[in-house]
Amino acid sequence: MSTGSPPHAVKLSAVSEDVPPKRYRIGELAQYTGLSRQTLHNYTRWGLISELAWTAGGHRVYGEESFARLRRIIELKRTCSMDEIRDQLQEIV
Repeated sequence: MSTGSPPHAVKLSAVSEDVPPKRYRIGELAQYTGLSRQTLHNYTRWGLISELAWTAGGHRVYGEESFARLRRIIELKRTCSMDEIRDQLQEIV
């Protein structure tokens, strides 16, 4: 009986530190946040969130940091106007 790791196990030390962060399409952001695609498009147009890039097919992709910004926007919407939210988010940049 062997007490070693199974042959298919991956050692964490073997995983490269250069693994790129996950990128999310707008539908995934909508799914995970509960916001509509149109709301997310509006937030992008208004400069509240930014896409990282565009796919070859013309889809926006967003980074993981978008979730923190969206969480903050949702919190601020309870008490602030969109102009006030924009001002506060510009201070965070």
